[in-house]
Order: sequence, then C-alpha cells, then structure tokens
Amino acid sequence: MAEETFQKLLEEYEALQDRGMSVEAIEFCYKIAASDEIALHFELIRADNQKPREKRFHLSAHFDKHGRPGMLYLSQFLGSADDGLATDAAYLMAESLHIETRRLQVDADNTFLPDVLNALRRLTSSPLPECRRRAIIALAWLADESDIDLFISHLKTDADELCRAWSATAFLQMSFHISKNILQKRASPALLACLENETALYVAGCAVKSIEEIYEKRLGLSDAAVERKDAAAVDKGRKRAARFLGKMGVDRKEERT
Repeated sequence: MAEETFQKLLEEYEALQDRGMSVEAIEFCYKIAASDEIALHFELIRADNQKPREKRFHLSAHFDKHGRPGMLYLSQFLGSADDGLATDAAYLMAESLHIETRRLQVDADNTFLPDVLNALRRLTSSPLPECRRRAIIALAWLADESDIDLFISHLKTDADELCRAWSATAFLQMSFHISKNILQKRASPALLACLENETALYVAGCAVKSIEEIYEKRLGLSDAAVERKDAAAVDKGRKRAARFLGKMGVDRKEERT
C-alpha cells in the first residue's frame, strides 16, 4: 500500500511538471503533505527549488503537516557534508520553528531548535553562496542576541551581494523577537557603515529598511524602489537614514571589529 501511494504521488507530480502553480498543483501540495511519504516530499521539495521561480509548486508550504516525524526525518541531514542537503533540511525546519503555532506542534520541548541553530550558523560559512544566503535568511528567523555579530560580519565582509543584503535585513527579522533597543545599540554602527560604504544599491536599500524597522521610523524609501534598485531613491534614502542615525548619536567608531 505504501509503495502504491509513493508511485501514485510520483506519477501525479511528474504529470504536473512545467505547469507551475495551478489548482492541480495546489491540490497536490495538500495531498503529499497529508501522506506518510516524508522522504518523497523532501525529495520533491529539493527538485522544486531547482526550477525557475515561475514553475515552482512551493511544495515546502505544507511540510509541517508531517509533524514531529517530518522534523525527525530532516534532522538526520543537518550535519551532512553536503552543504546543499544540510541547508535544505535546516531551512525547511526553520520554516516550521519560527512560527509559534507550528513550533508548538512540532517542537514544543525544543528538541530540534538547538541543532537547527547550530547547523544554520555553520552553513553561513559555506563556500557556496546560495547556501550562505539561505542559512542567513533562516537563521535570522530564529537568531538570538549572540548572532548579531555574525550578521555584522557578513554585512561587512561577505563577497556575495545577496549575503550582505540578507545580513542587513536580518536585523529587521530579528526585531520581531529581540529587543529593538538591543538591535539599535549593537547593529546601528554597522548599518551606518553600510550606508556610507556599500556600492551595491540593493544592499544599501536593505540597510535603510532595517533601520526603519528597528527604529520604527519611516525614511521614505519604498520596498518597490529597493527591489528595482532605483539609484535616485536608494541614494536619497541612504542619506536620509545616515542623517537620522547621526541625530540618534550613532557613531561608526562604536562599530565592533
């Protein structure tokens, strides 16, 4: 029966290839999440992630329906020497752990959280930029105060533009579960340095948006302008943000080395 279910789901997935998100694809997402085929679900999520964005089914959206057995299955890959495999597992687990209602269902006793955090911290040093990007994003959902310096380091020194951008937005994500006063004190000097020195418009724009969030101050830069890398809008926003931080007494000299 299990083999029959596996084969049926696999055939259904293959029949839906190249359609992208559709009613049938959405129904398939619910169906595989309601099944016991955890390994197949994870395998198909990994395959889905390799597709062009417009052709993805977003199969990961309901993986949490597998509950603790799903988390236990993923946990075996956290220490894998294959950074891609470890990142996919850690990211998927983090998606469940950072939403309280899901976390209470799959990890109420914090069995998995420490290992996920350790894996994500390790993966932020992966030689593969895509793994570092996803690890930085997922770590920001779960990070504690001790991770602030890690994000500052990537913001300052990572050679990959998106790793620097996601490090800038990490402070925004952290503001939902860490005191904004702490983030203001610890992250502001690095964000100010980014505003002054960063050459990539997208990274600078992300820094402005983080400053807006942790200070609860609108600085006139829209998300759309950041996404399209609008030079005039981003430059205006970064100057406004730098002036604001100056008025708040932020000094680059306070930045940790």
